[in-house]
Amino acid sequence: MKKIIILSLFIIAGCMLAGQSVLADTSIIVVTPSTGNKDIGSSFDVLVQLDPAGNEACVAKGTLNLNNLACQNITLATGVAAQTAPTCNSPAFVLGIPKCTTALQDIMAVSVKGISPGTADLSFADVSVLSSNATLDSSSNNGTYNITAISGASTVIAPAEPKITVGDEQKTTNGEITNGETISTEETENSLTSEEEKNSAEQPAALAETGLSSFFSNWIVWLIIIILLVAIVWWLSSKKEDKTQE
Repeated sequence: MKKIIILSLFIIAGCMLAGQSVLADTSIIVVTPSTGNKDIGSSFDVLVQLDPAGNEACVAKGTLNLNNLACQNITLATGVAAQTAPTCNSPAFVLGIPKCTTALQDIMAVSVKGISPGTADLSFADVSVLSSNATLDSSSNNGTYNITAISGASTVIAPAEPKITVGDEQKTTNGEITNGETISTEETENSLTSEEEKNSAEQPAALAETGLSSFFSNWIVWLIIIILLVAIVWWLSSKKEDKTQE
């Protein structure tokens, strides 16, 4: 009876700790909007948020990376304290959240504009999210934008004067004669130049890990599993010995 009680305690403790581990999803830094079509030279704002996924999040760290985007301004969200505030020239950040949070939290707004036609990205490097006493599993997603030429831009090719050939002489319609010269005739054209819209080739996203993936990637869970296995083997061995003694 005593052995059964000890084994039950092992199992209950293991299940409780494993259950807590499953609930600890990955915290993510996200951007809104994450996609869109933008004109060259037109500024637009991107909101950067921290999604703790139910964990206690107190500090967010990382570096903002821009590809084919010119940084105009970076503004911290209300209620965020900066140990290292990001700027357009130095986009690394260490941002604290007073009293911490377990809910979605705005951390900054970034104003940017497209540089040239094509795909532009807003992403993060070296992302880390800390709770009051530990470093959380963390990741980030990217913003991917299609930059297009300004709609309505046009290039007009002026028509050349038609030519009239008289013998060996070529005469333009205004009466001027050019001996031995070739005057090309071009038709009047109006060409509108615009960049074709491209679909985003890929929207990198680093999504939260599933509870199952988190479960098997946590060393604490593995330790618990090992303890449970050892307890079961010990119990079976003890039971076998009891039968032998009988």
